[in-house]
Amino acid sequence: MDFKFDTVEEEFRSEVRKFIDKELPWNWREEDLDAEDEVDSIKVMEFKKKLGEQGWLTMAWPTKYGGQSATHMRQVVFNEEMAYRGIPAGDAGVRMVGPILMLYGTDEQKEQFLPKIANAEINWSQGYSEPDSGSDLASLQTRAVEDGDDFVVSGSKIWNSAHAGSDWMFMLVRTDPDAPKHRGISFVLSELETDGVTVERIPMMWEAYRGLVTFDNVRVPKKNL
Repeated sequence: MDFKFDTVEEEFRSEVRKFIDKELPWNWREEDLDAEDEVDSIKVMEFKKKLGEQGWLTMAWPTKYGGQSATHMRQVVFNEEMAYRGIPAGDAGVRMVGPILMLYGTDEQKEQFLPKIANAEINWSQGYSEPDSGSDLASLQTRAVEDGDDFVVSGSKIWNSAHAGSDWMFMLVRTDPDAPKHRGISFVLSELETDGVTVERIPMMWEAYRGLVTFDNVRVPKKNL
């Protein structure tokens, strides 16, 4: 079995390398950029936008969702070159939110979010763990109570990566407190620049930060379910 990349894929690798040599700030490796740092995250997002302009962040996505319908091997070549240069190109929007919306999202959600993810116009933070609930997601306590056209969300999410510079959070919340603990849990999308949301930085041992995001009666439209 031949595991070599074909000629077209290697030509694309050369194209990516030339682009990086031209567009990547020369001192990124020396600075050891941290995508979780508030200042560094701005630099990372600026470079991601350049990748988005090339259509490379979501090249394996279908064209109707902002991708190029490229082969997964072509995506592998791109991922390899990003990793080799230490470029944090992949993010939760590209790898998690986008694929979930393509499979389960409404047409309105796809239209609203997928093009912005493909163009790196918005940044996402993951909201699963809580102060008293880690890998056991069935024990999560963040509540989302229906109120008209909205959910009112109360609770906290912790160890959030990419909290610095994030615009939105995709998170799990409890929408039915009377259901068995492994049920009654829903996936919602919440804008972070909204009333009732506070973000605290938690210093880690390796000179990085994670986030504690608290929701105090935050209104999230039901259309974001």
